[in-house]
Amino acid sequence: MSKFNKKKKGELPAVNTASLPDIVFMLLFFFMVATVMRDNELKIKNELPAADQVEKLDKKDLVMYIYLGRPNDGFKDQFGDEARIQLNDKFAEVSDVPAFIYSERESKREELRPFLTTALKVDKEASMGIVGDVKQELRKVNALKINYNDLDEFIDAIITGIKTPLKRFENMGLFDEQGVPQQISAGILQIENELYDTVRPKRSGPSGSRPATLLKNEGIEYLELRGIDINPFIPEGIDENKIKLLDIFIMHSLISESPKVSDEEIEEIRTNQKTMVEDGRSENITLDQNGISTPLKELRKVFHEELTQVAAAMDEYSPGYSHALSAEMSESIQPSQKIINEMGSQNLSFQEYGLAQSKRIAAKQRSDASNDFSKFTLNAKKSLRDFKNLNKNTGMDINKYVELYNSKI
Repeated sequence: MSKFNKKKKGELPAVNTASLPDIVFMLLFFFMVATVMRDNELKIKNELPAADQVEKLDKKDLVMYIYLGRPNDGFKDQFGDEARIQLNDKFAEVSDVPAFIYSERESKREELRPFLTTALKVDKEASMGIVGDVKQELRKVNALKINYNDLDEFIDAIITGIKTPLKRFENMGLFDEQGVPQQISAGILQIENELYDTVRPKRSGPSGSRPATLLKNEGIEYLELRGIDINPFIPEGIDENKIKLLDIFIMHSLISESPKVSDEEIEEIRTNQKTMVEDGRSENITLDQNGISTPLKELRKVFHEELTQVAAAMDEYSPGYSHALSAEMSESIQPSQKIINEMGSQNLSFQEYGLAQSKRIAAKQRSDASNDFSKFTLNAKKSLRDFKNLNKNTGMDINKYVELYNSKI
């Protein structure tokens, strides 16, 4: 006969906690999605004046904010009641603005730097004096305006960048605690080759020569095309057709009418470059030309017709240019889109896909018995020997060498 224990009077039933983890994670997920993270803690009053014209900044991560206003009550005793500058989470002086701008630029990928925007968030009661001082520092930062209209002006701009000191670099000093050089100079640019641009005029010369001096004295020898992505589906990164396509493009640029570039056209170029980087595969993309927004399809048609004429003329000297242009223009899918498609179908991250593609190419190269790598092996060994000899034969002190190098510009 079964026995039933009689429930004691006043005893509470046990609480079922089985669903508690689900509730906790649901709340956690809600706060993760709904919470807006503040980038900077404002230490100043920053009530903005009313605006009659507003321009929306779409890419907030490409905006550098400078805050101006009187310190909040909690900071008045330490910083007073006059308008101050706040950069990130710190109070700053006017002289700190250039270093802040350059630091923010360096923290971004190279291809995004031309699209950075500086935004002043000024309290409505801040004096225009401090605003003017900040704007003056921003003008100094932007004083390194590279001019491609004239070779002499281009060289002068580069030299200005090298000779214009930057406070942050000055504070670092040229030497570390052991007296070893840690930078060549305290300028905005250390050397000429620190100007990272999509195209650079170049001139080769003996070791120790200054590139700016070589260009000024002997002119342009060749153009360095830097804004080019390699093709990961080709072992060498680029094939003959694509090299010929670049030749056609450069020749077209050389023989086309080329009036001087105005500030307005520079802004159009930057805007178009940003548009292509962000939405280059879009079918309905438009670009600005002489202040008019024009569909890329129309611009491409005109440009293709001109390139076709150039390619035909180049074929008279060396066959294959028209064929290369036709082959490249008939590509139905670009490498970038192919990468995205394969990453999706194989469920791979970009790093995983890149490693897998590299391994495939390496395996193919090793499996080809006709490949002879002996020349590469000999060159590698020779390079190591030359490096050892260079260290042995160096007769000049490094500090003296840097001093001599800087004196040449």
